[in-house]
Amino acid sequence: MANFFKKSWNAAKIRLQAYYLQQLRCPTSVWDRVGHSFRVRDSLCENGPQARTLNWEKSGGTMGHKNTGLLVATNNTGKLAELNGLLAGLPLDLLSLSDIGCTVEIEETGATFAENAALKASGYARLEGIVTLADDSGLEVEALDNRPGVLSARYGGAELGFDKKMLMLLGELEKTGGKNRAARFVCSMAIADATGKVLHSAEGICSGKIAQNPRGTGGFGYDPLFIPDGFENTFGELSNDVKQQISHRFRAFCEIIPFLRSFYAI
Repeated sequence: MANFFKKSWNAAKIRLQAYYLQQLRCPTSVWDRVGHSFRVRDSLCENGPQARTLNWEKSGGTMGHKNTGLLVATNNTGKLAELNGLLAGLPLDLLSLSDIGCTVEIEETGATFAENAALKASGYARLEGIVTLADDSGLEVEALDNRPGVLSARYGGAELGFDKKMLMLLGELEKTGGKNRAARFVCSMAIADATGKVLHSAEGICSGKIAQNPRGTGGFGYDPLFIPDGFENTFGELSNDVKQQISHRFRAFCEIIPFLRSFYAI
């Protein structure tokens, strides 16, 4: 009898919550399960300026880290596609910044890739109240004192397209004599909990050299200019399958996977 009333009460709570969400006119894609709560982003709803929180208890226990929501903090479509490919093997509910309607940009004011990754993971996690994965990556060219480095996306100006950034980089490299073309891609990743506390970080490096000219249309950013060690083709020419096995982002992610499995118990 007690079991019957418990099930009836849980069913009633779910119906009440569903009715409340309908009143907000919010699609399920903008409901976040955060800890013991259902968080609704009213910025994507017709009613209300603030996010509202509904108590959420699961029959037989609380949600805890069984919640598999993970915010991937980027609006870069190329980077998002690569991260989604890497995360595809894990049973996680992935959200991008555009999925949740977040238009805030966390400034990358760190002096290193690791500092910027931590800043973004912590900032977006606090802002959105959800576990967040962020990364910062870029190209370091040895003859240019590791430029463009953390300024890779802003090299020559944020509005300058990567086709022009690559030509600018080649021009700078030629001024050094062009003999030393050693370079590497670096990726730092960080994961923060819903309070903004950074829980884990990792770094991946892919060494190689700068091509004489951009080649290939695959990938994004400086990919057409970078030839990884052991290959004759640039990242822009290599298939996604090959790239995902050797890239700096893949290597950083390999260090992140054990933490994700432990954190989400998957």
